[in-house]
Amino acid sequence: MKKVTMLLPTLSMGGAEHMVYELAKNAQKAHFEPYILCYMERMDTALAQRVEKDFAVTYLGQTGSITPKAIWLIIKAIRKTNADVVHAHLGGAAFGAICGILFRKPVVITIHTRPEKAFTKKINTLVRLAMHFPRVRMVAVSQENQKLLREHFELPLEKCQFVNNGIDLNRFGRKEHDYFTLINVARHDENKNQAMLLRSFAKFHRNAPETKLLLLGDGPNHEKLKDLAKELGVCDAVTFTGNVANTEDYYAVSDLYVQTSFREAMPLSVLEAMAAGLPVVSTNVGGLADVVKDNGMLVSAGDEDGLFQAISKCYQSSEEEKATMSKASLRIVQDYSAENMAKEYEKIYAALCAGKVKGDA
Repeated sequence: MKKVTMLLPTLSMGGAEHMVYELAKNAQKAHFEPYILCYMERMDTALAQRVEKDFAVTYLGQTGSITPKAIWLIIKAIRKTNADVVHAHLGGAAFGAICGILFRKPVVITIHTRPEKAFTKKINTLVRLAMHFPRVRMVAVSQENQKLLREHFELPLEKCQFVNNGIDLNRFGRKEHDYFTLINVARHDENKNQAMLLRSFAKFHRNAPETKLLLLGDGPNHEKLKDLAKELGVCDAVTFTGNVANTEDYYAVSDLYVQTSFREAMPLSVLEAMAAGLPVVSTNVGGLADVVKDNGMLVSAGDEDGLFQAISKCYQSSEEEKATMSKASLRIVQDYSAENMAKEYEKIYAALCAGKVKGDA
């Protein structure tokens, strides 16, 4: 069984961190042993508490800067785990790249967003350099992002693969509820653009007053969004939950998932909503076109009126049409199970450890 050190900044409530947890949970089935290494300080999140119940987690308490001390501590910790492979995420890509360059260790770097937004200039330089080494591979979380990564980093196909993000499909389902409810689960920031969702919902709500909106998450725009809800007069119809661990309970009492981001790779929240059988209205960014087909509608990023029209059309659909979209979500999401994701990564780990990789020097 191969030992894999999963290297990331910390266990916040983001999609990448949840993906690491799902990958680790399915490790035994895929014949690798996970070890989770966070190089920054511990955050007291619901995800951190959940991960720590299941796995040994090391926190190094660094700031995130690429300093000699941070490099030394991370290398020391990786050696202590006796890792066969380092699997780096987010800012961990910098330190993963260093391991690949200095020690020729097998390194997998998963990119969770568009390449131009993924890294600082310094990390970008390190990753570019590391990709010249034979046992370093980049992984995209959608085919669309794979194309963007290959262009951005000028990589041959064998150096940049893609593996679908995966979730625990068995966690999600539906429950009876009283109101037609929209839901969005994401960090509250400019990119996720919940302000457009609130404005479109306010217009929609005037025509359909017996409707609700659930906004799960937190972030720099959280209070601004609350103020906007007041300004738009929809406070009583919008629930701000903050970060929650039991997202499945909120999907269960919802009817339509709405994603309004300017950029994405493959958001886990959309997959989770689909696993609950929800139709999806989303901006057409990243890999969303791979999963939003006959189970919903796509609109252009920033198209507020288009979003309003799409939400209204889904709401006005017949019960038969809604059931058809729900079944389509459940069918499409079957390809995005955490178990399948772990099996695909295991193939990459095994090939790197065996040296059976194309493009080796």
